[in-house]
Amino acid sequence: MEDHSKRCKPQGKFHTGTGLSPVLKSSLRNLAFASAFTAMATTSMLAQNTTADVVGTVTDPTGAVIPNAVVVLTDVNTHEQRTLKSGSGGEFTFTLLKPSTYSLSATAPGFKGFQISSFNLSAGDRAREDAHLSAGSEGETVNVEATTPALRTDSAAMITTVTEKATQELPLNGRNFMNLVQVTPGATEGLNNGLASGNRPDDRRQTSSVSVNGQADMINNQTIDGIDNNERVIGSIGVRPSVDAIQEVSVQTNVFTAEVGRAAGAIINVITKSGSNQFHGSAYEFFRNDKLNANPFKFGANIPKPKYRQNQFGGSLGGPIFRNKTFFFADYEGLNIIKNQNPTTTTVPTLAQRATVAASPAGSFDRIGLQYFNLYPLPTNNLTSGNYVGARADSQYNKTGDGRLDHHFGNGDLFFMRYTYNAVDTKIGTLFPAVNTAAAGIVEPGGNLANYPGPAVTRAHQAHLNYIHTFTPNVLVELKAGFTVLDNSQLPLNYGNAINSKFGHPNINTDTRSTELSAITVNEGTASTLGNRPPIIYHENTWQYEGILNYIHGKQTIKIGAGVIRRQDATTQTDTANGNWSFATFATLLSGDYLSGGRNSILYTPRNRTWEPHGFIQDDYHLTSNLTINLGVRYDLFTPYTETNNILSNFDINVGRIVVAGTTGVDKHGNVRTDYSNIAPRFGFAYTPLAKTVIRGGFGLTFAPENTTSGSALVNQPFTATWGAYTPAQAVAQATTIGLANPGQYAKFAGGLPTPAPNSATNPSGSITAALDPNFRSTYIEQFNLTAEREFAGFVGTLSYVGELGRHNGYYLSDFNTISVANGARSFVTPGDTTTNTPATTTDFNTRRKFVATAPNVTSIPLYRSTGASSYHAFQAVLKRRFSKGLDLQVSYNLAHLLDNSESISNNGGNGYGSNVDLIPTLEYGNGNLDVRHRVTTTFNYLLPFGEASHGIKSFLIKGWQANGLVVWNTGMPFSVTNNVNRSGTRPTVGSGDRANMIGDGKVGHATIGRWFDTNDFAFQPTGTVSNQHRNQLYGPGLQRVDLSLFKNFDIYERVKLEFRTEAFNVMNTAQFVNPNSTLQLQACGGATNVNCNGYPVAGFTPVSTFGTITSTANAYNPRLIQFAARLKF
Repeated sequence: MEDHSKRCKPQGKFHTGTGLSPVLKSSLRNLAFASAFTAMATTSMLAQNTTADVVGTVTDPTGAVIPNAVVVLTDVNTHEQRTLKSGSGGEFTFTLLKPSTYSLSATAPGFKGFQISSFNLSAGDRAREDAHLSAGSEGETVNVEATTPALRTDSAAMITTVTEKATQELPLNGRNFMNLVQVTPGATEGLNNGLASGNRPDDRRQTSSVSVNGQADMINNQTIDGIDNNERVIGSIGVRPSVDAIQEVSVQTNVFTAEVGRAAGAIINVITKSGSNQFHGSAYEFFRNDKLNANPFKFGANIPKPKYRQNQFGGSLGGPIFRNKTFFFADYEGLNIIKNQNPTTTTVPTLAQRATVAASPAGSFDRIGLQYFNLYPLPTNNLTSGNYVGARADSQYNKTGDGRLDHHFGNGDLFFMRYTYNAVDTKIGTLFPAVNTAAAGIVEPGGNLANYPGPAVTRAHQAHLNYIHTFTPNVLVELKAGFTVLDNSQLPLNYGNAINSKFGHPNINTDTRSTELSAITVNEGTASTLGNRPPIIYHENTWQYEGILNYIHGKQTIKIGAGVIRRQDATTQTDTANGNWSFATFATLLSGDYLSGGRNSILYTPRNRTWEPHGFIQDDYHLTSNLTINLGVRYDLFTPYTETNNILSNFDINVGRIVVAGTTGVDKHGNVRTDYSNIAPRFGFAYTPLAKTVIRGGFGLTFAPENTTSGSALVNQPFTATWGAYTPAQAVAQATTIGLANPGQYAKFAGGLPTPAPNSATNPSGSITAALDPNFRSTYIEQFNLTAEREFAGFVGTLSYVGELGRHNGYYLSDFNTISVANGARSFVTPGDTTTNTPATTTDFNTRRKFVATAPNVTSIPLYRSTGASSYHAFQAVLKRRFSKGLDLQVSYNLAHLLDNSESISNNGGNGYGSNVDLIPTLEYGNGNLDVRHRVTTTFNYLLPFGEASHGIKSFLIKGWQANGLVVWNTGMPFSVTNNVNRSGTRPTVGSGDRANMIGDGKVGHATIGRWFDTNDFAFQPTGTVSNQHRNQLYGPGLQRVDLSLFKNFDIYERVKLEFRTEAFNVMNTAQFVNPNSTLQLQACGGATNVNCNGYPVAGFTPVSTFGTITSTANAYNPRLIQFAARLKF
C-alpha cells in the first residue's frame, strides 16, 4: 500500500534545495576539433554554476543511518536516471545535475521503499533531500508530497535564482532579462550613462549594465550555460538569448565557491532551455504605440509626445527527437522600434543671412564654407538664436535566434550543443534633414554631433559544446568548449561617400577612417554642428575550453578543474581623423576664417590578444548532519595585451618616455608586467542549529581583469598622426616649419588639412592617447558575509551582513603629467584670487610638468592605474515566498555605504580633480560613484482568486486573471561640485575644473529641481590652492518606478493556453532625473548688471542661474508606457 502523508522533517535537521560568415564556419570547425583534442587536458571553472547537486542521508525510523541503500534520481522531463548506493554513514551525493524537475527514490532490504515524487533544482543549488525509510515490506512505497526546497543548507555562496516564471511573467521593458538581475539583492542599474547602458555609441543594444555590491558593471562575469559571454573592451554582454530561451538566471553576489571567478561584481549565468519528452513552445506578439504613452516631463516647455512604435514577436518549440534520448529546443524573436526623441533647439542661418548669400556674386565666399552653409535647413522660427527646433528619429531592428540539441547516451553520459545568434541594426537619426547637393548628391548633414548619428550594426554568434561522462557514480567529468564572435560597429552618416572630396575639400577623406563629412561647430547663438565623427568598428573572438572532475568520497564532494580563455580583438577608433573646425559665426564660415582646425588619427587597427587561464580545487565537506564546510582555492591569470604586429606603445611612467613593443629593451606587452599573484582562497560554512533555520557565512578573494583598452589605450606615438588643433596663423607657421608646399592655403577652410607624418616616439609632443601603468595589477575583492535564514508560514526571511573590500582597483586619471600642489600657485598671475582665473602661459605650465625632464614636449598623459581602494558594507534583508496559493513574492531592502578613492575606468574621472589620489589621497577618499544608500525592490506574481468554482460564461469572464509587478525605490547617487575653471593650477587645461571649496554642507530643507542644493555653500578656492571638498559629498535625485501587468488566461485545449496581457511601465508616470548642474561659474551681480546677488558670500558676484538646478531626465527614463500582448503557450 502507499502512504500519501506529507514529507516528514525531523527536528534538528534542515532540508534544502531550493547566415554564418566564412570566419565563423572555420571557427566552428576549429572549435569541434580543438575541444576534442584538449578536453582531456582541461577542466572547468564554471560548470557548477550551471548545474546543481543533491545531497542526503538514508535513515531508519530511529534515525540510524542505512548504508548500501539504493538511491535513484530521475529527471522527470527526460527520464534520465542516476543510481548509486549510500555510503557507510548513509550519505549520498548526486552532482552535475542540470536545472530541471526530479524525483528521488530509495530502497533497502527490510524497509518500505521511499519516494519523493517531484522537486525542482536551480543552477547552483546544493539541495538536501534526506530519505527516511519505514520498516515494512520492500514492495510497499511511502510517497512523500513534493515540495520545493526553500533554504540553502550546504553552501555559503550568496545566490539569487531568477526563475522561468519571473522571466516570462514579470513586466520587463523590452523583455530584457537584465532588468530582473538589476532587482536582485545588492544590485542597482549602475551609472546613468555607463558603457553598457545602451546609450553610448560603444554598444547600442539593450542595457546589460548592473552594479552589484557597489562594484562597476564592467567587472561582472556574464556567462551562458557556464560559457564566457563577456565583451572584453567595454564590459558589456556578448550574446543575448531570447527570454523564451531562458530556463533561469543564476546571480552569485558574494563569497563565491572556488569553481567560479573572473568577477569583482556578480557572476550572472543564464541557463538555456532544453527539450523534453513533451512538446512545449510559445508564440507571441507585444505591441506598443505612442498613443498609449503618457507625455514626457517637460521642464515647463510645451513638448509634444514623441512618436513611438514597437513590435516584439517570436516563438519557440522544444520536444523529443527520440523519446528519452534526444531532444531539441529552438526559438526566434524580433524586436522593431521606431521612436522620435524630444525636440532639440539649435541655431541655423537666418533667412536674412541666406538672402545676403543669394544676392552675392559668385566667388564671394569660401567655396567649402559655402557648401557647408547650404547644408543647414531653413529656420523654424524668426529668432536669431535658437531658431531651429527639430527632433531626431531613431530606429532599431533586433533579431535573435537560439538552438539547442541534447542527447543522453545512457549510463549518466550527457551531451548538448547550443548556438545563439543576435543581429541588431540601429539608426541614430539626424537633427537636420538630408540635402541633395550638386557636388555630392544626397548628404546627411547631421546637426547633432554629440549623439553620434548614423547606423550601428551588431552581429554576435556563440557556439557551445558540453559533455558529461560518468566513470562511476562517484566519479564524473564535465568537458566543454565555446566560441563567441562579436562584431559591433558605430558608423557615421555618409560613411564611405567621401563627401569632402566631392566638395573639392583637399586631403580630408584619405582612408577608411575618414570617409565621412568633416565636422564643424559654429558658435553663433546656440552652438550648431554639422558633419560626423569617425567610425568605431570593433571585432572580438573568444575561445574557451574547460571541464571539471567531480569525486564523491564519503561526506566529501571534491572538484578539481582548470581551463583557459583566449581573446582576440581588433578596434578601429579615432576621434577626429576626418578633421574638425570651429567658427565664430556663420559669416566666418562663409569667409573660411576658422577659429581652430585639426585632426588626430590612429594610423592602424591594432589586433590585440590576451589569455585568461585558471584553475581551482573545491571541497564541500559534510562535517555533521547539520554543518557543511566549503573549502577552496582558485588561481586566475589575466595577461596584458599583445598585438600581432607589435602595434603597441606605452608611455612608461617608470622611465618617463614612450616605449614601443618589440623594440630593444621592451617586451611585447609594452613593459606592462603580468600579475602572477592572483591566488584566491575561499571558505564558507552552512550550519543548521534548528529545523527551518540556517546560518551561513564565509570569506573569499576574487580577482577580475579591469578594462584597460577603452578608447585607444596603448596606441600612442608612433602609431598616431596629429595636426593641430591650430589657429590659421599656427597652421601656416607649422606648415612652413615642416616644409609643406603652399603653406598659406591652410589659413582658410577651403585649404583643407595636410596629412601629418606619424608622431615621433623618441621625441613625442602634445598629448598621449592613453597610457597604462607598467605595474598594473589585477583588481581583487575581499568578500565576506554572515547570513541568517528562517522559513516560516510559507515564507523565507533572510538577513545578511555583506562586506566587500576592493584592492588594486582600476581607475583612470585624465592627466598624470600634473604640476605639484606646491607649484600650483605659479600658474596664476594673481595667486590667491577668489573671483577670477588668470593663468600663466601654456609654456610656463609645461616647464613644471612631472615629466618635463624626459618628455619636455609632452602635455597631458591620460593614465590607467590600479592603485585604487574601496570599502562596501551592507545590511541586506529579503522576504521571499515561492509560488504557493497563487502568490510568488520577493521583497528586498539594501542599506549600504560605498567608499573609494578613485573614479572607475568606465567613468573616466568625472568628479573633478586637483586633489586626485596621486596628490592628496585623504581628500580623494569619499563616497563612491555607485553609493546607493537605500534601495527597496519588490516583485510579485498573483493569481487572482476569482472564479475557481464557476462555469460557462461566468468562468470565461472572471477566471484566469493574474497580476504581476516590479517595484523599485532607491536614494540617489552622489556627485561633486566643480569649478568651471582650473583653480588649483595643478593641471594646465584652463577649461577643466577642479572641485570647489565647501563653506557649508550644501543641504537645503526641501530639494527641488529648481534648487537641489544650497549654491551659497560653494565658492572658488583661492587660485593656486586645492579645495577642501572630498569627492561626492552631495546626492542627486533617487529612482521610483512601478511596473505592473494584468493577464487574462484562456484554456484552449488541455495544455494549450492563450494569454492576453496589458503591461504598464512607470505606472505612476514619475520622472527620473539626472544629478543637478554642479559646475560653479560666477557672474557679476548688482550695480549695472542688475543681476540679483542672492546673498552669495563673495561680494559683487553670484553663480549663474543654472547652478544647482536639474534640467534633464536620465537616459533610462521613460514616461508611462502601455503595452498589449498576446501569447500562446503549450
